[in-house]
Amino acid sequence: MEIATKEDLTIPAKYKGFLKNQGKILNIDSDPEVVFTTDMIYLRYALAFGYLKSVRSETSNIRKVIHEISIYNDLVKKVIDRILAATLRVFKLRKAEQFVFSGLYDSIRIYELNHNTLHALESLLRLNLASILVIKTFGTGLSPDKAGFLAPLAKRTMNSIEELRKFFNTPFNETFVSLIDFLEISAVFYRCLTLYSIFRLNLFENDGLTKRNKDYKSILVENHVIAKEIYAQLEGLKKKQFKSKDSFNVEENRRFCSIFFEKFAYSYLDE
Repeated sequence: MEIATKEDLTIPAKYKGFLKNQGKILNIDSDPEVVFTTDMIYLRYALAFGYLKSVRSETSNIRKVIHEISIYNDLVKKVIDRILAATLRVFKLRKAEQFVFSGLYDSIRIYELNHNTLHALESLLRLNLASILVIKTFGTGLSPDKAGFLAPLAKRTMNSIEELRKFFNTPFNETFVSLIDFLEISAVFYRCLTLYSIFRLNLFENDGLTKRNKDYKSILVENHVIAKEIYAQLEGLKKKQFKSKDSFNVEENRRFCSIFFEKFAYSYLDE
C-alpha cells in the first residue's frame, strides 16, 4: 500500500473482473479467509498492472524514437525498472500459489482467481520484460555475445507466446480481442528476431568472430532463405487485418515491429 501511494497507483475498492468477467462484480464467498485471499491476489494484480500503466507514455515514446534509441538510455532504464517490478509482484505470487490459493476454496473457479490465469499473466509480464531487454540490447549495438543471448531468448519467448495464444484463444470481450491481436504481432516479432539472430551469428562466424560450424556456401544459402522469410513475415504483418481497435497495444506495436527491423536488420538483409 505504501508503494502504491508513493507511485500514485490506483487500487480498485471492488472486485470487477478485468478478463473474462470484465465489468462485473466477482461473486466471491463471504467467508473472511476467501475475502482476505481475494484482497491479497487483487492487490498484487493491481500493483503489477499499475506499474505497467505508469510507464505507458514512456513505452509509447520508445516506439517513436527507436531509430535513435541509443541516446535514450534513461527512458529505457525507467521502463525496465517498472516492468521488472511488475513482473516480480506476479512472480512471487506464483511462487507461493500453493499457500495463497488454498484460501479461496470454491472461489478458485472464478477466471481471474485461477492458477492458470496467474501463470498466463506472469508469462504476459515476462513477454513485456523480454521485449524491453531486446530494445536495450540493440540500442548498444549487436555483438557475437549479444546475438548468442538473443537467439535462445527469442526461442523461449516464442514458446511462451504460443502457450498464451492457446490460453486467450476465446475472445470473451475487447480485452481478449486486444490480447489475441497483440500476441499475433508478438509472434511475428519474435519469429523474425529468432531468424535474424541466426542470420547475424552466421555473419559473425563468416567474419571469424565466432567458432566456425558451417562452410561459407552453407552460410550464404541459409542467410538468403532467412532474409526472404523475414521480409515475407513483415510484409504479411503490414497487410494483416486486426479486429481490435486498441491503438496502444495493437497498431503501435504493428508499426514498431516494422520500424524495428527496418532500423536494425534491413541493411544486413539487403546485403
